[in-house]
Amino acid sequence: MVLEMTNGSLLSAMNMQARRLRYSRSGAGNLCSRLRSRRSSATSAIRLVRPWVVLSVLAFWMFPARSHPQASFTSGPYLQNVTETSIVICWESEPASDATVEWWPEGSQTSSVLTDEEALRHEVVLTDLQAGTPYRYRVRIPSQGEGTFFNGSFRTAPVEDVPFSFVVYGDSRTNHENHRAIARAIRETNPAFVIHTGDLVTRGDSPEDWEAFWGVVAPPNGEESLAGNAPLFPVAGNHEYRTTLAGYADEAIVHYQLQFVLPPNGLESQFPEWSERFYSFAYGPALFIILDLNYDSDPDYDATGLITEAGPPEIHPGSPQYEWLVSQLKAARDHYLFTFVCFHPSPYSSGPWGRSDSYRARFLDPLFRECGVDAVFTSHDHFYERSETCADGYRILYFVEGAGGASLYPRLSGWDEPGSWMWDESNQTFYTKAFDNATNSFLRVDITPSGGGVWQASFSAVRPSGDVFDVAAIRRPWRDIRLNDKCVFSFEAIRGRTYRVEYSDDLPAPGMNWQVLEESVFANTPFLYITDDGTKSGSSPADSSVRHRLYRVAEVQ
Repeated sequence: MVLEMTNGSLLSAMNMQARRLRYSRSGAGNLCSRLRSRRSSATSAIRLVRPWVVLSVLAFWMFPARSHPQASFTSGPYLQNVTETSIVICWESEPASDATVEWWPEGSQTSSVLTDEEALRHEVVLTDLQAGTPYRYRVRIPSQGEGTFFNGSFRTAPVEDVPFSFVVYGDSRTNHENHRAIARAIRETNPAFVIHTGDLVTRGDSPEDWEAFWGVVAPPNGEESLAGNAPLFPVAGNHEYRTTLAGYADEAIVHYQLQFVLPPNGLESQFPEWSERFYSFAYGPALFIILDLNYDSDPDYDATGLITEAGPPEIHPGSPQYEWLVSQLKAARDHYLFTFVCFHPSPYSSGPWGRSDSYRARFLDPLFRECGVDAVFTSHDHFYERSETCADGYRILYFVEGAGGASLYPRLSGWDEPGSWMWDESNQTFYTKAFDNATNSFLRVDITPSGGGVWQASFSAVRPSGDVFDVAAIRRPWRDIRLNDKCVFSFEAIRGRTYRVEYSDDLPAPGMNWQVLEESVFANTPFLYITDDGTKSGSSPADSSVRHRLYRVAEVQ
């Protein structure tokens, strides 16, 4: 039951809803369909219940509870899967308890309240929220009596393109005190959300490891909680597949899946076991694509070389995950200013894994380049490193941010020698631009407009002390855009710079044919392409009658 309360008085409903999820998560949807209608209401649907999941849940969570005079939080509360109109609040309690959840727009005197039934684990979905709005919330266990309270906050995803900040870090698994310092420093930056690039815990099937992880990022004190005030989006790392027997098994990842409520990837009906292992989500002007690159049966594409079972999703061209990735990249190119891709093993790393296996993920770089990916976030090696690939004049940033708490790795000797694994074919070390393994760290990313229709992504590598030791930025005054129906494509050049406008009638693919439309477009010269008939208005007359055409703009070096 949902009540609207002002100073304890019962008011009329505000059309705000909440629904409780436990182990059974119902509904399905494909984010690709949402990309084309960004204002549509989000659904709070994750995965379907399966018998083997239920059995695993019972074995994993329903261990005998210790006797407590009062229910207390053992994990969380923490936030999941924020959209424009919904968010999920998760927690576990001991002993099992019912609860009340109350939430309200920040500054409002009116709140909504629901009561959740008794359970060890709770997953409560708040729906019909206002887009781009800060909220406060309170969880109380049990719903009656003295009670234990948690107070937190969140902001729903925006509908429009607005500035925001997020944080990336990974490999937190070993040293909880180091991880706690990182989580505390991230909390102080007040990010919209956090991406963890994998190896959240040491052993994926260990209840103790997961309890320790949530104790760091989601302690029961709301003022100290990171994940209780900023939604956490995880990447599956190789340690999420690791078992307590020091091996790797697909069964371990089940426990990772139970921790999180993540967007569906649309393949659940065919591959229900892959739910939440790869997914995507939109936030303002950016699309985030999360991959599972822990396994492939073809050794040419296996970026970890650790897992021998055939359970994890494969990534080689033609595999379901690869085809899903291609569809996501095309949707991102058509609808978003920025595209960010996240996975665990880094293709460009001067550490042990970069030389060993992770380099095999480089096969994705041409696809990323063709589809306009802006940056790739990884970890696996325990340090910070920023690299670039610049083939064809298009620059993609690659980050290794694996300094989230685990013991730091050295940089291998020989990485900068001609012919080494970090050199390109012309024998130039253009990959590595910055490296640090002096301390743990995290990466803060600020998305901001910079005038004239140009947006900037600023990257800052930060130590737990708050000191920034590396910075980089990319500006995107253009985007490859598929022109359909009544859509328009326009851009305004940055003052003092010159651009070349090109077009192609080919379908997006490596090796597509680009032709020059305008050789030199100078600063402050506006262009507008009317796409229903392919004509252009601006500095020169129409020159085409092609209805569907792909345009791109490149700065003249």
